[in-house]
Amino acid sequence: MKWMITITDAPFVDGRARERLDLALMALALDHQVSVVFAGEGVLQLVPDRQSGPIRDFTRAIGSLALYGARGVYASAGSLRRYGLTPDQLTVQVEVLDDEGLARMRQDQEVLS
Repeated sequence: MKWMITITDAPFVDGRARERLDLALMALALDHQVSVVFAGEGVLQLVPDRQSGPIRDFTRAIGSLALYGARGVYASAGSLRRYGLTPDQLTVQVEVLDDEGLARMRQDQEVLS
């Protein structure tokens, strides 16, 4: 099964972003094909100045997705633009996709957001 897990929650709001990340890691452990997309306020999870305590652990877990065989970690181009961010400012390497690219990804994966 192919899953696209979308993280749209800002840091420090609640635990939903961490729950989605844990879901991704669990699915990878069960040999599912998983892509993780950061969109909306979710791109703020990837900003370095938020790297303390639980957020630092969250970032380490994001970095481990590749080790577990994730298909990719992606960020919405529009969301990055909205917050004045560029990929080189983020704590993890992501592939940036525009709305069309994200729509193509949704076509062949089960979307969980």
